[in-house]
Amino acid sequence: MMRILKEPLLHFLLIGVAIFAFYAVISPPLPTQQATKKINVTPAQVQQLQARFQNTWSRKPNADELNKFIDAFIREEVLSREALALSMDQGDAVIRQRLVQKMEFLMTSAAAATPATEDELRTFYSENSETYATPPRITFEHVFLGDAVDETAISKILEQLNTGADPSTLGQRLMLPPSLRDVPKRTVDSGFGAGFFDQIALLPSDTWVAPVSSGFGQHAVYVLNLTPSAPPPLEVIRDRVEADWTAQVADKLSEEVYATLRDTYEITRPDNAALSEQLK
Repeated sequence: MMRILKEPLLHFLLIGVAIFAFYAVISPPLPTQQATKKINVTPAQVQQLQARFQNTWSRKPNADELNKFIDAFIREEVLSREALALSMDQGDAVIRQRLVQKMEFLMTSAAAATPATEDELRTFYSENSETYATPPRITFEHVFLGDAVDETAISKILEQLNTGADPSTLGQRLMLPPSLRDVPKRTVDSGFGAGFFDQIALLPSDTWVAPVSSGFGQHAVYVLNLTPSAPPPLEVIRDRVEADWTAQVADKLSEEVYATLRDTYEITRPDNAALSEQLK
């Protein structure tokens, strides 16, 4: 997984190329064109506008629709250039944030262009398998014994249950189903109260056990099956794991590129004493 991160200088150069290519395709060169008041709508820009229309409307534009998109692009270009000429971008936090977002996108785009090898993907999956684990599930029956039940009564009911008595003829009524099949922890705990699942998950299977406490009182519980938490095979969730691997690599690459760029600046900032004074 760390293959892409082992050559930071190379990646920095690649990001530089990406930035240059991005602005060469998307934006006209401002100094020359702004000086001559020329706007050249390139085929690449028309293709981008067409793709934007298609992503929005799920179909290709006709000629009139595409022309309207081009008109809107030209309007945006004229007004944005005039705003820059008037230095309207200076001190605008929204514009600064948008520029930062574009730079961060460019810094992380290299990760998406470099897919994980099979070994990298399997290593990443193994190291993060708990993230992909499905929750445990349980199948059980229960008999509600009441809020306060003495040991003698519990022993008598357990004897009846474990010798074949019909559970529906024993215990007290409760507005919960007498059995739940293949349900996760959240379902059990939402019905019986927090912690009930953890209690019955520790019980032996194929025998009645009591008392087990819930938010209502005491129960006798018969666990038929417990499916433990386990991650699905990589092949089943490969797309999700690949996306997570790419996101992690992109984050690390972004931090490396930022650190490299930051090192090119001479930065002066207030020390802790000055900050403390400022905060008084």
